[in-house]
Amino acid sequence: MEHILREGEESRNEIQLEQLTICTYI
Repeated sequence: MEHILREGEESRNEIQLEQLTICTYI
């Protein structure tokens, strides 16, 4: 269960990074 939660957090961080890059790109 912990491993699945960790993967979810990692994907969430990646999405946040993408959103930040998009905001700065515009």
